[in-house]
Amino acid sequence: MQLRGTWRRRLRQATMIAILALSLSACDALFTPLQPTRIYDKDAPPPQMVRLAVAPAALPLAEDLRLAYMGYRPGITIEILSMSSEQAYSMANAGQVDLAIVSAADEQSLRRWAPALSWQPLAQDGLAIITHRDLSLPQITRRELGSLFAGYVADWSLLDAGTGAPELTIQGADATARQLFDSVIMAEQEVTSAALVLPHDEAVLTYVAEHPLAIGYLSAAYLERDERVKVIALDRLLPTRSQLEQDGYPLSYTLFIAQTPGAPDEAARLLSFAMGRAGQEVIGQRYGLPR
Repeated sequence: MQLRGTWRRRLRQATMIAILALSLSACDALFTPLQPTRIYDKDAPPPQMVRLAVAPAALPLAEDLRLAYMGYRPGITIEILSMSSEQAYSMANAGQVDLAIVSAADEQSLRRWAPALSWQPLAQDGLAIITHRDLSLPQITRRELGSLFAGYVADWSLLDAGTGAPELTIQGADATARQLFDSVIMAEQEVTSAALVLPHDEAVLTYVAEHPLAIGYLSAAYLERDERVKVIALDRLLPTRSQLEQDGYPLSYTLFIAQTPGAPDEAARLLSFAMGRAGQEVIGQRYGLPR
């Protein structure tokens, strides 16, 4: 009898332990943390996007405006498409983008390429003449620069800039920078066939920074706090904001912006922002303001 009672007590204890284990298991499952659930607001407007065609010289400006505007209008997506000014004209005319920022020496070229669009001057830019930071050439005249790129300067010593054959970099024939440089600097001369043709401003900057005998030209907006190269004074002038705004620098040009027909309302808001006080403050950090 005593053994039977002991067996029964042990059976009850085992049963209680099993029930307790099951209870604890159930509690553990019950308090497992819930996975976060995305809350969908059916009344919230869908995400908006603005497609922006941008000439290479205006890429720094487009990036600055994009960041500033996204701080002003969170949730907006601005797609920046880099292309030549001629390609931007074509896409804007076809309504394939919402806004376009192009570089042009004057408004006449805009009327020729995209007469149906209403262009507004957005910023003043200038071509900076750059060399490697170790090249001992503080300044150059337009005449000397033309002779250099025509191939008549075989050694830097002819310009009192050390020794070695100059490495000339230019941009493609369809670039506004190339057209302006050829018009103002080369005049009746042709650029030597020995010059290296590079696709855009960033490529020029990288090449000149890595080659001690190189010289080239690019948008001055790319040179903010870049110590790999140095800017050469042209006729004793530099592409500073004051010179660009006063039209004193010989290699200056304008960046224009236009909204395409059928663009969404967000494009109009971005355009108004760029032309307003906040946008002008952003532009003035790298460029001259429109005249």
